[in-house]
Amino acid sequence: MVVQVAQSTMVVQVAQGTMAVQVAQGTMAMQVAQGTMVVQVAQGTMAVQVAQGTMAMQVAQGTMVVQLAQGPMVVQVAQRPMAMQVAQGTMVVQLAQGPMVVQVAQRPMVVQVAHRPMAVQVAHRPMAMQVAQGTMVVQLAQGPMVVQVAQRPMAMQVAQGTMVVQLAQGPMVVQVAQRPMVVQVAHRPMVVQVAQGTMVMQVAQGAMVMQVAQGAMVV
Repeated sequence: MVVQVAQSTMVVQVAQGTMAVQVAQGTMAMQVAQGTMVVQVAQGTMAVQVAQGTMAMQVAQGTMVVQLAQGPMVVQVAQRPMAMQVAQGTMVVQLAQGPMVVQVAQRPMVVQVAHRPMAVQVAHRPMAMQVAQGTMVVQLAQGPMVVQVAQRPMAMQVAQGTMVVQLAQGPMVVQVAQRPMVVQVAHRPMVVQVAQGTMVMQVAQGAMVMQVAQGAMVV
């Protein structure tokens, strides 16, 4: 199936799945390997059911909600790119001008924020630190972690694989469930590793590349 999408071409190959598309401030719904995806790009909402997990997104100045395997992830993008690696307790976040790498669930955490590295060993211990003109307080395993990073508040709850992050003006809740996911949003490509499938997206500019649950989809 080839679809012309707002001055761009969409090619889809989806392993036993169906796909309906209405883009450019519209809705794209697709069945992907026993999962349903609904997308409204460019100031819209994308909901994805992938391998028995639900992912809902509002990209480009919006909110992304992801449910992976057994837990939700809600991301408020706030006009900034963000990249995440969520795999067996590891989370990598690219914020504005620096990456933040978080190893959760009894693992070390390394944060690079505003071109300054920060290495944190977190294991059942509270921790307070100053990070690039910001304050970070961590109490892991049934405790809150609050991070003020680069003059922006970020609050995290990291307990038994769950991370809640308050970024600028919106919450991000991450349930870490042994699956890697990389996301680059806000007019930049987005790569998502979801249940043995790779999804690469260029949102709000017409290009989407996706491989989901052993099926390849290029948009």
